[in-house]
Amino acid sequence: MTQTKSNSPNFLNLDEIISEGDEVSFKLNGKSHRMTEATVQDFINNTRLLQNLGVDGDIEKETQTIVKVIKSSFPTVNEDDLMRLKMKQLSSLMEFMRQHNGEQDVEDEINKAAEEAGLEGNGQAQAVS
Repeated sequence: MTQTKSNSPNFLNLDEIISEGDEVSFKLNGKSHRMTEATVQDFINNTRLLQNLGVDGDIEKETQTIVKVIKSSFPTVNEDDLMRLKMKQLSSLMEFMRQHNGEQDVEDEINKAAEEAGLEGNGQAQAVS
């Protein structure tokens, strides 16, 4: 990735890039659940879990993996409550989480870089869909 020299600063203070004020939450059974911000390691762990979805065709295992990933981002939600969601609700919650935890931005950057390189995605970015 090439950066052009514009009016960008020569110093980046990562300590100032904190999004604690950006509360992201969802409500289930009358209780709000706040999303915790994912670290790079969380992103890697969740991506690994999600890449294995569909490999062995075990629907129960796939659903439990999705619930585990959601639970890692919303630690106050009860796992049993997640298991009682309708599939449309679970899918909506997963997409909501991806949009707000930075995962979608990373996926978009991977796809953009692949397009610029004249390659089709290798499926890794799509594996988290």
